[in-house]
Amino acid sequence: MELVTGRSGKPHITSQQVRQLQQGIFGENACILNTGSMLTPEVQSSNKIRIKDGALMFQGALFTVKVGVYDEVTINNGNQGMKRKDVIAVKYTYDSSRNIESGEWAVVQGTPAASNPAVPSMPVTDGDIQAGDAEVYCPVFVINLDGINVTGVDIIPPMMDDMSTINKYLSQLQSYHDKKTLTPTDLGIRN
Repeated sequence: MELVTGRSGKPHITSQQVRQLQQGIFGENACILNTGSMLTPEVQSSNKIRIKDGALMFQGALFTVKVGVYDEVTINNGNQGMKRKDVIAVKYTYDSSRNIESGEWAVVQGTPAASNPAVPSMPVTDGDIQAGDAEVYCPVFVINLDGINVTGVDIIPPMMDDMSTINKYLSQLQSYHDKKTLTPTDLGIRN
């Protein structure tokens, strides 16, 4: 047993320990945190996607685009007369020989199709950051192409509300529970 949140006279807190804490709070699945611009994607051109500032939590690891800046991701051009779905993912890498972890955007290109293109599979589908896997991919955006044009960007992970919003919802739920009966208005149903 080790006390992580105590003074030990030397640096001792590891990324794995912090991930344990964060995974206990946020769970293992990916979510976009309610901070900054929440990683909002903007199409800049037929092959450039701008990702605004924000934070992604995945398997207890926190990945961020710094406040007030953006990242730009390049995808390959589409093909005239064909549709395609590409995925922009966060790629986690662990270099065990140097004991260094990193995260970066990675594009996984889909296969062009005349209609109904499939979302491509990730190179590593069962990676586990906590287990020390060398690469783990977390899909974040699906880029929809029709010919050479980007027609839309779908966001994959849900947005995680902050604690004050969650507490507000819990308080409302408790209030409804205390009434013992719910009206259609309580449920958001209008006549």
